[in-house]
Amino acid sequence: YKASEEAATVFVDPDLIIDKRLNSKLSELGYRRSGAHLYRPDCDRCSACISCRVTVNEVKFSRSQRRILKRNEALSVVEQADLNSPAAFDLYRRYVDKRHQGGDMFPATDEQFEAFIKTKTVDTRFFLFYEDQRLIAVSVVDFLEQGLSAVYTFFEPDLSQRYTPSSVTMRLTLDEVGDKSEGWTFPFVVDH
Repeated sequence: YKASEEAATVFVDPDLIIDKRLNSKLSELGYRRSGAHLYRPDCDRCSACISCRVTVNEVKFSRSQRRILKRNEALSVVEQADLNSPAAFDLYRRYVDKRHQGGDMFPATDEQFEAFIKTKTVDTRFFLFYEDQRLIAVSVVDFLEQGLSAVYTFFEPDLSQRYTPSSVTMRLTLDEVGDKSEGWTFPFVVDH
């Protein structure tokens, strides 16, 4: 992330079975999930890559955030335990091809989609966002003991002025999670 710095990362043993309890504890310790890998930044002189924890019922939205939510209120959201939709891969491919061109995710492949997006823990859910009948965004979310962890969000790149990972996450937080957040110490963990 920083041209003048070299990153150091600590990984959890990939053969370890990650249940909800362990995933929750690791999240409290600053670990994130990317596909089957749980990791945390471990740089000596830098702490720029930290997880952001947001308590849903304490959020005060700015005027621009309220406008974004208003623009997205017509979206319908479907929660699924698995992601087996060809439309989801097509959306992911368009997103990667446009937003990550030249990066290590480019070009999007079936194998990458399987390993990075569809690999899950026992408590992972996929939230599919639709405008009318058109799939426009997908959020991969891990349910933890003390809240949720947003693993990855991708969306229709041609709508990037309207749908961003944060706007989709805000919508998910308010509509799908807000009523379930009672007693969570950090109901929503954003790991982007």
